[in-house]
Amino acid sequence: RAERRHGEVVEVLVESVGDGEDGPTAEGRALHQGPDVDGSTSLTAVPSGVAIGDGVSAVVVGNNGADLVADPT
Repeated sequence: RAERRHGEVVEVLVESVGDGEDGPTAEGRALHQGPDVDGSTSLTAVPSGVAIGDGVSAVVVGNNGADLVADPT
């Protein structure tokens, strides 16, 4: 099902922000992803000033199993 979401615009609720090898990282859940039952969404880039609890609009560009990968818009 995750593959069918490629190209879809989703709103991601940011649940974690950190520092990765390639720069800042952020992960959260799209509105259709429930805690403990669905995957998560990783953002490919972290918008300036993003914090836990923020909503970020993004386009799904890939997936890792049930988890989505999205580019912020």
